[in-house]
Amino acid sequence: MSTSDHQPTPPGQRPPVPPQGSGWGWPAMPIPPPQHPGAAGALTLGLVAVIGAVFCVVPILLSPVAWIRGRAVLKEIDANPQRWSGRDLANTGYILGIVGTALLALGVIGVGGVIALFLATE
Repeated sequence: MSTSDHQPTPPGQRPPVPPQGSGWGWPAMPIPPPQHPGAAGALTLGLVAVIGAVFCVVPILLSPVAWIRGRAVLKEIDANPQRWSGRDLANTGYILGIVGTALLALGVIGVGGVIALFLATE
């Protein structure tokens, strides 16, 4: 097409829209898969367990649940990555579950040691 073939757009009209796939503009972005419904739950359990353990002892009991739930969600996401996203949320919940469970184990050992020490001094 030469410059002489190009007709200016009449006033009040829009230029024609190029057809899809013509190479004009940016390519269409792929739509990401939806987030796994359990990913945010695993993260929430892990956060409540670890952060709640600082203020109260009871929430740390959720740590094993966060660990188990996070691992299950990770397996489902890895089995079908085209269907689910949210691996980073599930992985964070999984790791927080492990950390919280380790803190829970240390707490149980510490309480057991204090009780044993108390009973040994009597």
